[in-house]
Amino acid sequence: MKFLKKLQKLPLETRKRIIIVIVGILGIILFYFYLQGLNQQIQKFREENYQQVLPPLPKFEFPTISTPSIEELIPTLPTTITIPTAI
Repeated sequence: MKFLKKLQKLPLETRKRIIIVIVGILGIILFYFYLQGLNQQIQKFREENYQQVLPPLPKFEFPTISTPSIEELIPTLPTTITIPTAI
């Protein structure tokens, strides 16, 4: 209790700094534990064999689309272009 009384008597700026430092330290500690849990989840994911659990995916066959080459299209292009005039 003496600590709290002593803390309450400090100026507002000092109390704010103390709170910011405490929250920052707690945030770093929680982030560390979060990363440890994430690492364990990734290791667990790697160890499991999901190929046995999942059925094989179906094979898809895509049709081949034949398009004419540019050399085949050139003779069909018009040689002159007529621009209509406004009346």
